[in-house]
Amino acid sequence: MNAAETIQAAVDKLERLRAAATSGPFGFEDGWQPPQWKDQGWTYVRVVAGEPNSISGVRSMVLSTDGTLPGSEGKRRTLADAELIVTLHRTIDAQLDFLRTVRGLAGAQIKGELAELVIGHGEQFARSILGEVS
Repeated sequence: MNAAETIQAAVDKLERLRAAATSGPFGFEDGWQPPQWKDQGWTYVRVVAGEPNSISGVRSMVLSTDGTLPGSEGKRRTLADAELIVTLHRTIDAQLDFLRTVRGLAGAQIKGELAELVIGHGEQFARSILGEVS
């Protein structure tokens, strides 16, 4: 595939994932406890999405971590993981805008050092989305 085709494949993947995923807005909650854990100090970090339910005030859970103790290394990592997921979800539209812009540059076969740099970074970004590089 050339650069424009690779970038288009990444756009297609992001659009497909966005359409199939839980609709936002995404956020995360720290400190949720199932009733049976109230006395044990264990809590969950949950990634949630959508608006709060009008009756319960609860947002839809997208994923949840294993229980961790407050202040533990595991808790710090799971909070960072949750925030990263939420942050990346919030950037999907910007990622798509960037990829479409770079796809246009690549498709127009614009020459020059700056265009080649932008297209190169865009293609690398697209390959990361496609799982071809990490």
